Amino acid sequence: MILRSTLTSLLPSLAFAASLAASPVLTIDGPGFALDGQPFHLWGVRVASATQSDALADELIANLDHYRAHGINTVTVFYQGSLGGNSDPFTLDGKALDPAHQARMERILQACAERRMVAIVGIFYQRVQEPRLRDWAAAREAVRTVATALRPHRHILLNVANEQGSDHYDEQPWRRVRAPDDLIRLVRDIKQVDPARLVGAGGYAPSHNVALGLAPEVDALLYDHNS
Repeated sequence: MILRSTLTSLLPSLAFAASLAASPVLTIDGPGFALDGQPFHLWGVRVASATQSDALADELIANLDHYRAHGINTVTVFYQGSLGGNSDPFTLDGKALDPAHQARMERILQACAERRMVAIVGIFYQRVQEPRLRDWAAAREAVRTVATALRPHRHILLNVANEQGSDHYDEQPWRRVRAPDDLIRLVRDIKQVDPARLVGAGGYAPSHNVALGLAPEVDALLYDHNS
């Protein structure tokens, strides 16, 4: 009875692992990207707050086929959301994520994988109303936590910080993302956890974008057409 119970409890996790094994793999292909070795031109939509509630996650997933039918093959989702809805899902020390929040992210990523869609997954946002991470050390732990949690998903590109030059970051415990050197340090932290992970960074400050774009650790320059 114990053995049967144990095997039964393992079946869902084994099925999930098998489905992840079939997920597409995003790589760099010269100046662009490839998915499972084939050139892949990212054309996407920003749905940054989709992990903020079950209703938002469900709505996004329900619309993925509609997006795909119109040529959209990429979505951008942020752990901390956007102006339309945001939160800090990390523990004070950054070593853990809210389980419900991570479950929503997992559902979105799996739904994208099933449709051969790419997800750009962002971490930090500059206008979080109730920050929980207590300091920069916790922020560094948070990126490691994300890198660990997302390791099975190979169809994603990580974006460390939205619009990293924004002065609104000055109000947040992770304010040091405004400095290119500190942001590059976070990219290194991610690469230490998952060396094969594609990581991007950027914003709307031209000088910052030059520094980030030239950094060998940064795989993609994710900049805004704001200046």
